[in-house]
Amino acid sequence: MTVDIPIKPHLKKFVLFQLDRSEPLELSEKDLLGSAVMKILLEKRQHRFENIVESYTSRIKVKLNSDMRKRSPRLYRLIYANTELEREFKEALMLWIRAQRQLGYTAKDACINFLETMKIDEREYSWDAAYKAWQRFNVNTRKGRKDMS
Repeated sequence: MTVDIPIKPHLKKFVLFQLDRSEPLELSEKDLLGSAVMKILLEKRQHRFENIVESYTSRIKVKLNSDMRKRSPRLYRLIYANTELEREFKEALMLWIRAQRQLGYTAKDACINFLETMKIDEREYSWDAAYKAWQRFNVNTRKGRKDMS
């Protein structure tokens, strides 16, 4: 069963880079996208679906495995795999920036390098948005350290 999942353009490029495969992707619960899809299929919470598809301008073609097909994968639920993928994207970004800073790059240059490596266009996800995510991460990290002492 092949499905086109609505996805944000930068997340599609991130997934294809991480999995190093082309579409259609055969999903496994052990890979990045398959794990995100399975989490959504197992989730029982209700979601609001008003006006969310507008920012999901790309599609990623996937082949669901038999366990995923048994869970009646409705397209409106699969859209929420983007939430998990966005979390993974930001974690990869933070790790990249930390590693690049160890090599002497500024956080801004590290953001630019990350997006260029993923072939993510400025209109899809800007270096400024990446840098702001980095700043929020640093503030939250510092707060966590203060709470622990």
